[in-house]
Amino acid sequence: MGSSGRFSVNITGTQRDMDSEMASWMSYVDEIVRTVGVAPQYGIDTELLGNKHSLTAGIDWWHDTLEVDRFTDKARTMGLAEADITKDSVGVYLRDDISLVESVVLGLGARTESVRLAAEVGNNGINDIDEASTREENAFDMTILKTFGDKSKVFAKSAVVYRYPFVDEQIVYSGYGPNAFSAGLRPESGISSELGADVVITKGLAAGVTVFLLDMEDEISWNAVARANENLDKTRRQGVEARVSYEPASFCRINGSCSFIEAEFVDGANDGKTIPLVPSQ
Repeated sequence: MGSSGRFSVNITGTQRDMDSEMASWMSYVDEIVRTVGVAPQYGIDTELLGNKHSLTAGIDWWHDTLEVDRFTDKARTMGLAEADITKDSVGVYLRDDISLVESVVLGLGARTESVRLAAEVGNNGINDIDEASTREENAFDMTILKTFGDKSKVFAKSAVVYRYPFVDEQIVYSGYGPNAFSAGLRPESGISSELGADVVITKGLAAGVTVFLLDMEDEISWNAVARANENLDKTRRQGVEARVSYEPASFCRINGSCSFIEAEFVDGANDGKTIPLVPSQ
């Protein structure tokens, strides 16, 4: 703390247990997902070349495991198939918020992350899988923010974004047919742009609006015919979000928001068509 900066460590641990029974398919599935994460972070406020800087650096380490066991009987004594998926990721990031002039802040951020995925899938000797792969992705963002009045602001943001598949998106274990590992499933990546404002109208009442554009490659979606997650052709989401917040008393706040989204494919066989399962309002 103080002139030496700020240091913190966030430690996370979760476990999710799920069971499914499909008697008509003689399939009974037990699934356990575990996640452990450690995220140290250091921040310091300093001055360089006449500008105030708020620097933040950190490391994110995550270890995810997925265990799936399938049986042919309700008592779970006759094994049919099993799968063990392990995902280890290490991400390093740096962010600098620079005070250019009074009430104007420029934010610059960068992140690089490496993920190793290992899978062991057994189908009683039929199409068994033992594979591992490592991928790397990078992200960048730039934000310009101007504050004025009583906590009001206008902002613009542009960012290169990505998302790795969740550990349970890499494997098919729906309860019928053979287990399968989607080794070729690629991370999502894209470019996000936002322009918006948040204004304090009067004491306790604030409103805001954001216009956004998101161009994505390799968006991950479930294919019911192939019975596996797959990467889609290039997609685009654009629209506007409006929000309002009212605080009639210090112990009560009411928030509301609405959004209008146009989501469509911009490449491939479905060029110009609407992306399924994305609400327009």
